[in-house]
Amino acid sequence: MATILDYQTNDALIGGGSLPFPVTNPLLGGVEVGIATISLSPSATTNILRFEGTIGWQPDLLLATPLLPILQVRIRVGSPTGTVIYETADSALIGTGVLTTVSDNILTVSFQHSIQASVVPAGLQPYFLTVAVRGLGSISIRGPVHFGAFVIAP
Repeated sequence: MATILDYQTNDALIGGGSLPFPVTNPLLGGVEVGIATISLSPSATTNILRFEGTIGWQPDLLLATPLLPILQVRIRVGSPTGTVIYETADSALIGTGVLTTVSDNILTVSFQHSIQASVVPAGLQPYFLTVAVRGLGSISIRGPVHFGAFVIAP
């Protein structure tokens, strides 16, 4: 029977903390941004680390020209620029022929990912949830943001 040895979470509600905040496309000087951090300390290399997360995000404008902003989500170990242990993406094709701001169109990306503790450095390690923009357009992180993880002994 599996046993949960540790659980950590970092949560921000819509409008909580620094939310919302813009994430700029690298073509316009944007960079990958850390949005949540947790720390885990597996007790054995046979432990399983199970990550979960949800990010509420939104394209910044609906334009006459179709755009395809892509939200890139990563989990990094050790530092905000450390080794990537998980990556996924979400996108939204926008462009209705009308220039208008998007106020009620919040998109949500959720993920779950499990790895063996043997593939990450031993001992207490910080894990960083980061986001960046690929494609054309820019986005805002609106929330909610949830980043959590379990350490499980199989």
